[in-house]
Order: sequence, then structure tokens, then C-alpha cells
Amino acid sequence: MDQFIRREEDDADALVAFWEGDAPSEGDQASVDAGDRLVIFDESGLRAAFDPGRHVLPAIPSSDDGVYVAFVSQKRYTLENDGELADDDLETGYSLRATVQVRDATKMIELIAMVDEADLSVEEWLADEIAIDAAAAAGEADIELEDVGDQLASIRDAAIATANDVLSEHGIELLSIDELAYGEVDDDD
Repeated sequence: MDQFIRREEDDADALVAFWEGDAPSEGDQASVDAGDRLVIFDESGLRAAFDPGRHVLPAIPSSDDGVYVAFVSQKRYTLENDGELADDDLETGYSLRATVQVRDATKMIELIAMVDEADLSVEEWLADEIAIDAAAAAGEADIELEDVGDQLASIRDAAIATANDVLSEHGIELLSIDELAYGEVDDDD
């Protein structure tokens, strides 16, 4: 039976929203909202991509291991996250508000699959990456992490450039870092 594939209302504000129905087949219909791109991929790579509009899907070959169907917003997206970084060289909490924009949804397929396997969201991974790159920029400017919030303006451009070196591989651009503060990791949860 033909199915109608669309972004669910509960996921209207998500950067990436997965279709939870059956794998797409020939004759299924898809509705892609303005500002979105629908990507269909599996472990072998991109199988199909659709721009905004209504589409009748052709046969889409895929592997036996499953297929991902994701709506990716290509609008400016305000990323807000309170997270923790736990690395050998960096262990801290952070609070971030930044603006990102997906420039090429088809470049995101490896990232989407990777974060899904790790039980993360794309938004959590992005926030962690931006926080790590900003911490590196602060270190190069000899700014202590606890002082970044007050001195963000002095490292903002360097942090954005460093983050965009990584994010561009995934078709994403960091447009601005609006707020960023580092602090102690709260272990009382």
C-alpha cells in the first residue's frame, strides 16, 4: 500500500526529522515543506533527495540493512544546548546558543547515520563540536574557559572559522555564536 511521507508536526522545529514509517517504495508520495530537503540513504550512500514540493517516489534501491528517511531543514536554525564535554584534554559543561544553516543536506548523510548509531541528535553533536572548537580558539588566545562568556567577542571569528572547517564537510555552516559559557560539570543528576 502506498504511504504518504511527510515531516511530522511534533518534529516541525527539528533540524533533522526522521520518517518513522516503512521504508519508501515505488508509488509512495512525499510532501517536502519549503525550506526542507528530503534525503533517503542507506549504508551505501545517498539513494534519493527531494526538494520542496509533492513527489511520487520512484523505485529506490537500498541495502538489506535498512534505509534512513530524513527531512533536513535548510533554514537558519537557532541551536541551543546545555551539554558536557568529556575528553582527555577537556572536561567541562557548557551552555551554547548559536545559529547554523544546512547548505547541502546530501552531505549530512554520514553525520546523520553516525549520530543515530551513537544515540545522539544532530543538534547535540553540532553543539558539542562548536563548544570544542570555541574552546580551542580560547586556548590559542590564552583565554581561560571560565572567561569565555565575557570575552566571546574576541574569539568569535576564530571559533566560527575553526568550526566551519569541520562542519563544511557535512554541508553545514555556523553563522554565529550568540552565547557561550563554560562551567563545572554537574555530577548530581
